[in-house]
Amino acid sequence: MNPVAEPDGRDKQVDWYYRYSKARTDFDDGYRYSPPYWGKYVFHDNNRDGIQVSQAITKAIFNSYYEWHPTVMLDLHESVPLIYMSTGTGPYNETIDPITVGEWQVMANNDITTLAAQGLPGAFTWAFYDGWYPGYGIWVANNHNSIGRFYETFGNAGGNTYLRDLSNFKYAGDAVTSREWYRPDPATQLVNWSSRNNINYMEAGVLASLTYSANNAKLLLQNFYQKGLNNIRKGKEEKPGAFVIPASQHDPVMAAYLINQLRKQGIEIHKVDTGKAKNDYVILLDQPYRNLAVTLLSKQNFSKDAKFPPYDDIAWTMGYLYGVDVQAEDSIHYEKSNLKLLNEDAVYKGKVTGNGSNYALNYKAQLNLLSALYWLKTQNKNATASILEDKSVLKDLKDTLAAGSVLFKGLSAGEAEKLASQFGLDLQATAGNATLPQHNINLPRVAIYHTWYNTQDAGWARYTFEQQGIPYTSIQKDDLKQGGLGKRFDVILIPNTGGNAGDFINEIDKKFGPMPYTKTEAYPSHGYPDATNDMTGGPGFQGMENLKQYVEGGGVIISLDNASAILAEAGITNDLDSYEAPGLFHPGSVVQVKSRQSGSPVLYGYPEVFPIFKGNGPLLQVKKYNRDEMLLQYGSKGLKDEEKYTGRILGIPFVDTAKTIKEEPKKEAPYVLSGMVRNEQTIIGHGSIFNVPVGQGRLIAFTFDPLHRYLNLHDTPLVWNTLINWNHLDKK
Repeated sequence: MNPVAEPDGRDKQVDWYYRYSKARTDFDDGYRYSPPYWGKYVFHDNNRDGIQVSQAITKAIFNSYYEWHPTVMLDLHESVPLIYMSTGTGPYNETIDPITVGEWQVMANNDITTLAAQGLPGAFTWAFYDGWYPGYGIWVANNHNSIGRFYETFGNAGGNTYLRDLSNFKYAGDAVTSREWYRPDPATQLVNWSSRNNINYMEAGVLASLTYSANNAKLLLQNFYQKGLNNIRKGKEEKPGAFVIPASQHDPVMAAYLINQLRKQGIEIHKVDTGKAKNDYVILLDQPYRNLAVTLLSKQNFSKDAKFPPYDDIAWTMGYLYGVDVQAEDSIHYEKSNLKLLNEDAVYKGKVTGNGSNYALNYKAQLNLLSALYWLKTQNKNATASILEDKSVLKDLKDTLAAGSVLFKGLSAGEAEKLASQFGLDLQATAGNATLPQHNINLPRVAIYHTWYNTQDAGWARYTFEQQGIPYTSIQKDDLKQGGLGKRFDVILIPNTGGNAGDFINEIDKKFGPMPYTKTEAYPSHGYPDATNDMTGGPGFQGMENLKQYVEGGGVIISLDNASAILAEAGITNDLDSYEAPGLFHPGSVVQVKSRQSGSPVLYGYPEVFPIFKGNGPLLQVKKYNRDEMLLQYGSKGLKDEEKYTGRILGIPFVDTAKTIKEEPKKEAPYVLSGMVRNEQTIIGHGSIFNVPVGQGRLIAFTFDPLHRYLNLHDTPLVWNTLINWNHLDKK
């Protein structure tokens, strides 16, 4: 039993209750019932980290599972009235064993029956959540042949008792007060609800599950064993029979990272130790966690006809998210004697080849480049690095260096070896010195902005920067109100945040202020990881004016996802307009994008067409005369108004140049690579990244989030490119 999975968050919540919530008399009065932070980085995403296993809470849950290998795990949450026993509306994850799906149903119905027998109304199943995404904390059990279940119990965000009105609560289309097959004993419209009720309901549900598990221990263990056998059988009899990760990759560091992520999940991996395929990684699928390997490495196929919308992201194909070539093989093409089971983490150490005092990196959007540049700055202040702005050929190098490649000068041989080894970057020593256009790298002073009403995505940005060793300063509304931003920062990153421009400008309503978030003797958990004397009010119009003056004076703003729409709506630029795509439904999926400005530094290292991860979020567009501000577009086909006109033109004699030979229509690359998008034709051709001049500065506006939950690391170098080239973003 683990009574508190996020103890830091609980401390913050308890302090918040006594500081602000205890005196409230009405629950629905618009007041904030939780602190701005739970963990150091993430808020509600502490239950969305089961694929990456990056946060301390997730690591603790995984360690507990691997130590005990329980047949059943139960997770207690707080949200819907009065208590929900998880099964989900579906569609269920494609790779979950049918035995597990059946066990969900049996145990949920047992719990509902038990609570009904005890006279506790309001228990239901089915009508909440779907059962698709494998990244919840409790899914460590479902992913490893056990049973992972959760409860959602009604809460008041503290110890107060409130009269709660349930008349507007609906799930799967039905009111929570209606009697249904999945809710045989509904709650009344009004309930006098307290923390004591919440705990009683949780305890009743847990005891029901514990009793069922104790009474059926042998059956549950037998099912656990059978699911492992089913995995092994499928690996032998079904396709694919294996996944192969070739040694040759555009970023070998990410291939090693993917391998280590699979090892975190307990998946067995072999390495080829001889022959032509030496150093290839092979995941043989005749293993107990075969289904998990398949779901992590294969395309997701969420149905467009699903009756209910998905509860979370619907695609997580690791090869796409990490930019790694993963090949599904129907059969094994290796001698098993040449395969060695991997018993330790994979590591790729870059190497230095050639001769000369300069060093070239052929840039292919390697994730670790920016980390290496900041490290080098601390090691050797006399060393320089420059970006080659076009393809370059150095006589003593075999390879043509791509645009965006880096030429290092002033490094000792030892420093070059350490840089290559530590950051997994293959360097080529050269006596040459590129004469084609290039610019020196001047690393920026970076700020990451957060609001007080939504800190989570800023937290993921901070986590990403810290994992990569990239220095930054965390700023908030007080910094915008103070002004003088250009004296402190070269680049300000504004991550995805909730709401609209009004929410961003005003944040928490001033009528609730002042609301300090500071560490005091009475409230020792507050004031971390950031503090303010008053959370209310937002930056206001003066803060937004200071932000605009910053960019007009030469600063760079990088905005992610809906933050871009917020800045456009707030008037930081007039070039970007909102775009409503008719009928578009775009839950988190992997899709294709296409470069429109291949020479832009933001796109260095990427091919013309490549995958990114995108979820639902606002879209932007520019007038046709500003289309050169669109760096990247969704899909490979252009917009309708960009199609060449071939008809008659009044005032010009018509010449029919149409070809008489009928050509086969050009086959467009698929837009959706993994997941599902409805009415995708309404987004294809529209901008995914914009480079907008604002005075002397730039706004680099993303309409997706390249820093999403530390998952889509293949997209992250788009941000790194902007930082590396922050003072040369005018190049087309």
